[in-house]
Amino acid sequence: MTVHQRDWQAFVTPGKDGAVHMDLAVDGITCAACMGDIERGLKRLPGIRTARVNLTSQRLGVDWVEDETGADEIVAELARLGYTAHPFDPASHRERQDKTGKELLRCLAVAGFAGMNIMLLSVSVWSGNATDITPETRDFFHWLSALIALPTVAYSGRPFLKKRAERPVERPPEHGRADHDRCQSRNGAIARADRAAPAPRLFRDRP
Repeated sequence: MTVHQRDWQAFVTPGKDGAVHMDLAVDGITCAACMGDIERGLKRLPGIRTARVNLTSQRLGVDWVEDETGADEIVAELARLGYTAHPFDPASHRERQDKTGKELLRCLAVAGFAGMNIMLLSVSVWSGNATDITPETRDFFHWLSALIALPTVAYSGRPFLKKRAERPVERPPEHGRADHDRCQSRNGAIARADRAAPAPRLFRDRP
């Protein structure tokens, strides 16, 4: 059953003050910026009262007015933002966490093993520069390090590159861009004022 075929209304529970509540497990949350993207994106929908993300458990809790927005619209907005949502289940969440943890541990082990070998080759080059290493031998060690590093970056960086590829590239909202421009202009004006102001005198002139 796909995301769009699922009956999301079955996971909606009554909330406070006439609102409804739904807990979702969201894949792809890796940092605080992801939390901000989701919370701000959902609050643009009509009727959304609160949208809170737990980074540790990748759990999203949403409270909204059911007459203004449907549960499927919330899931569709998450998909538009680049995140896949599932009904939150503690058992399946632990299983996903274990799977992700094992993958990250393998990537870390490969990166560490390759880094140690590249460091050994680098030590040989460094020590050889102080002795009589030939340019051919030094270039050979450099190429050998590159042959180790390139596949390592491709494998160990795969989880991060995959998440980045799954995220759509969107322009920031105009009001966010305007705020950013105003902040940059203010900082520039402060910096120019600091440069134009005379330096404070730290010591008194002796009579």
